[in-house]
Amino acid sequence: SAASQSDLLSMDQKVKVGAIITEKTPPLANIQFSPVVDAVVPSQIQIQDLPLDAKKLAPQLGGYGCIVFEELIAIVDQNTRKIAFVIPRWRQQSK
Repeated sequence: SAASQSDLLSMDQKVKVGAIITEKTPPLANIQFSPVVDAVVPSQIQIQDLPLDAKKLAPQLGGYGCIVFEELIAIVDQNTRKIAFVIPRWRQQSK
């Protein structure tokens, strides 16, 4: 179910994974598709691999990829192309 899928990551992991993806994966342009949990991603949209840092931080995301929108990141099951959960794009504070 959608509730259990969004619980794959703690809030802290979501923030960190979101920041890593925001930093390393540019948003796709002209996506005519809304990131909604349980929606199936159309075949013409490429699911991007998660950055290695994100996989190390959250190994439970093995088998998942992402689609980066302007303001949101959809975490997608690579096998079913279903959106597991959606997180905001977080920008890390300047160090």
